[in-house]
Amino acid sequence: MDAPLTLERLIDLDLPADELWALIATGDGWQRWMVDHAGLPVVPGASGMVVDDGVERSVLVHEVLEGRSVTFHWSEVGRADDVSRVTLEVVETADGRRAIKVTEQWLAPSACADCPLRAGARWDLRACVLCLTADVPCRV
Repeated sequence: MDAPLTLERLIDLDLPADELWALIATGDGWQRWMVDHAGLPVVPGASGMVVDDGVERSVLVHEVLEGRSVTFHWSEVGRADDVSRVTLEVVETADGRRAIKVTEQWLAPSACADCPLRAGARWDLRACVLCLTADVPCRV
């Protein structure tokens, strides 16, 4: 069996940890940078829909480690080959700054060969939107 395809991004914002946490642990936070609309609470076991660049995606929140990380599965509605696990983490960088680390892992990598390529571009765009939204100098 092939190893799962994984994409990682580090968005260095150097905001206070509670502000970073609000960006990854609430539907309103997701709407500020990650999706157009988030129709679910970000709590373990929650399921619902988000709209991501005009595309409906189903979401199931698996784990929320208060102040640290959120892990969920999401997939484009009607596409069984586009299922991935995403973890959003508040981390400290080597130089002591704070950042959001995004890790997306495809659960059916052989079925969707271009998923990481398309998703990489989307995460880069989301990172830019997050930098503009946060109104702070940042590194992606």
